[in-house]
Amino acid sequence: MILLDSRVGSKELLSKLPKGLAELAKLEYGDAAFIGRGPEETPIAVGVERKDIGDLIQSMTSGRLSNHQLPGMLASYDVCYLVVEGIWKAGPDGYVELYRWSANGFVTYPIRASAIYNYMTTLESLGGLRIRQARIIQDTADIIRNLHTWWTGKSWEEHTSHIDVPKTFDPGERHTDLGKPSLLCRVAAQLPGIGPTRARAVSRHFSSILGMCLANQQEWGSIEGVGKTTADRVVKSICEESKE
Repeated sequence: MILLDSRVGSKELLSKLPKGLAELAKLEYGDAAFIGRGPEETPIAVGVERKDIGDLIQSMTSGRLSNHQLPGMLASYDVCYLVVEGIWKAGPDGYVELYRWSANGFVTYPIRASAIYNYMTTLESLGGLRIRQARIIQDTADIIRNLHTWWTGKSWEEHTSHIDVPKTFDPGERHTDLGKPSLLCRVAAQLPGIGPTRARAVSRHFSSILGMCLANQQEWGSIEGVGKTTADRVVKSICEESKE
């Protein structure tokens, strides 16, 4: 279930989402929130803030987003998204042009587009926000719905679209680790709680498949990204397979 803040600016999203998917509630921070599925089924609180591009520009000068809303979002949620809504572009002179329906065209604002891009990059890179851009409120609702589907539809380990076999990409590695995964890596990926995202670390730790299969819980738990719970599940799974 997606919770939408009951105040103006948030509650309008309710009619844009499929019936029964969302309900109104009082949210201290953010316009939408829900609980997703993290590693090993750890509950992940996800918050989404919606801002019109004009509001974002005002936030750059007032500091409301950076000094109040952003700290509150980060304290309230494990993962935070900012959806910037509106149609805008850089004009010939570099200043921002916003499309205003009331004016039936673009209106120039006294701020350079590069300043907005830089601000959003800083929010992403240093502020912990993940930014999406939307044209209209329906786009914002679609983004929220898709985020909810991603975070709740599959277990963490089942998200493998970032892996392109035979080319693979591990988010924790530099591009030097690209290429077809080794046999050890492919075997490790089949173990419970490991999956493709942790298999690279496992293949770097063990020198052979036999060594991997003979390892105890303590050794498994020492591998980056593999906690005690996953280590116990892996060793139990290997023991059960060896008895068959």
